[in-house]
Amino acid sequence: MLMKQLNTEIFEHYGKDFEKLNELLDARYCRLTNEDESRFKYHIEEIFEVKNFLKYYLIVGSDVPDKETLAKRLKTAVKNSAEKKYHGDEKNLNEIPTIDLQSQELIHNKPTLLKYWDEKRQLLDKDTDDAFWKKLCIERFKWIRQRVHHSYDKLTPKDFAEMSDHNRIYGPSKDDDPQREYNKEKFKNPHFDTIQKHKVFHEYAAGFTWLELFAKLDFEEFLDVFPILNNFKYLYDFIHAVKGRIKCLFLKIQSKRLLKSGYYFYMTILSNLTDVESLIISDADGCFANAYKYLVKGVCNYHDNGGSLKKLFLHKVFTCNGFYKIIRNFPDLQAIETYGSTLSSEACKAIGKVLSDNKYMKELDLSSTSYNDQMAKDIADGLMRAKMMEVLKLKNTPGLVNGISPMLYNLAFSPKIRFVDLSGCSVGGNANVIEALYKLIKISGSMEHLVLNNCGNLSNMSHEFFVALGENKTLLSLQMDTSTKYTSDFASKLGKACAMNAKKKGLLNTLSCKGGFDNSTFSYFVSSLYISEQDHEYMYGDSTSANKMSGEDLERKLHCNLIHLNIESSSIPFNGSIHELKRRLKPNWPDLVKI
Repeated sequence: MLMKQLNTEIFEHYGKDFEKLNELLDARYCRLTNEDESRFKYHIEEIFEVKNFLKYYLIVGSDVPDKETLAKRLKTAVKNSAEKKYHGDEKNLNEIPTIDLQSQELIHNKPTLLKYWDEKRQLLDKDTDDAFWKKLCIERFKWIRQRVHHSYDKLTPKDFAEMSDHNRIYGPSKDDDPQREYNKEKFKNPHFDTIQKHKVFHEYAAGFTWLELFAKLDFEEFLDVFPILNNFKYLYDFIHAVKGRIKCLFLKIQSKRLLKSGYYFYMTILSNLTDVESLIISDADGCFANAYKYLVKGVCNYHDNGGSLKKLFLHKVFTCNGFYKIIRNFPDLQAIETYGSTLSSEACKAIGKVLSDNKYMKELDLSSTSYNDQMAKDIADGLMRAKMMEVLKLKNTPGLVNGISPMLYNLAFSPKIRFVDLSGCSVGGNANVIEALYKLIKISGSMEHLVLNNCGNLSNMSHEFFVALGENKTLLSLQMDTSTKYTSDFASKLGKACAMNAKKKGLLNTLSCKGGFDNSTFSYFVSSLYISEQDHEYMYGDSTSANKMSGEDLERKLHCNLIHLNIESSSIPFNGSIHELKRRLKPNWPDLVKI
């Protein structure tokens, strides 16, 4: 059906002229026209709706056979299958292998680390031949093979390790497609996305090798089937083979299945892999409470055996009582991250205590995590004493109402805080949060990036916030993407704050307002970039003195340090006038790099 549509809607549509089609694709970087794509997409959707033979034959353009003809075709297919023994014979029918046999096949029929591990000598063959392990990665993992052969970029083992963790946590995405990534980097400015991905702790070093990548992926796939395989010899051999070669481990908590020893194997893994510095605990199956006893013993042994964990990631974990017994064994933690998890009151108190007591904590990411305002206060108390904290991310936690403001206020006094992301939180209609943001910008002497994307109606931001923004000396970027258009008053205040920041020698050079402007409000924003000495006196000085100003003090001049301005998805009908806008505002106006 797909080939029929390709032939009809593309090849025949262009008169079966290969040269004409090639010229079109070359001119459009291998993209079809919008009309072609829309037409082809419509027919693809038709294919997905096919539920019977009648619709199938209509799409491929063949005559619809009657029941007698279909019956003959079916009998012929069965006869051919029997003659060629596709499904065995009458006495020995080919059956689907049992799940334990399938898991063993995964170990024996694919390249695996154990095939090169000498258990007696405790040595790994070819451990210094990284080219060999690259070849093995390409042979073993199809998704790596596709990207190595078809990606425009030269991806490193570090890139693939990050992709693996990302896909296990968030699931595969269309954005992982190499062609999409290439188009995004070539035809859009990735500066804003790069800022949003900012973090302090990096799980993989730049020198991460193909052997380390293979060891990580091979071991994690083995752990996926181990409860079915139920072979502890394989487990111990694997642990010996990967020891010292895995720095970041994705540990999926799953049902014990065939294991008579229950969840004991988690204790075995954590007790032995003391070189792991970043641990991702995933509990999508809801078995964390059942495995809790062995996890506690495992992390205690990990600490006693010299382990030094730098980052803990909780993925879809419903924390139970006693969480502090786990986290207290990681005195060297630099980062805590959660996603899709539910934090208990005891867990929030434990995190708050770690923030207070641990002098190395630099990063806290509680995005898409469930906890209430009262629990947030325990975390806020910890943030007040976390003097090394650099990054706070609370994305997509709309359940927090008054819990955000104490966190922000306490961070305002942190000498190291650089990055705060509140995307998807209830900010616009919350006076307490707005006041806390104003104090953060006003007091902090280290803030560099503030992300407030999709935070409700930001038109309620206070006048004091914009005053503080104008005189801030350290802020580099501000992101305020929205699905609700800005008001003219908001656009004017934002433009004036950017102008004041430039006049007062601030560092604000990146502003993202995706979806916020229309033609009228953008004009207000641009006009407000022109300010006078009188405007400055009104905003930061004495209104009486400002009223007495005259002459050159009333002359408005452009002040703008913006290098990156994102007004994508805004309703601005430029109709070519963007060039006139840039010409009119030269030489001080920056390049509009993402429209």
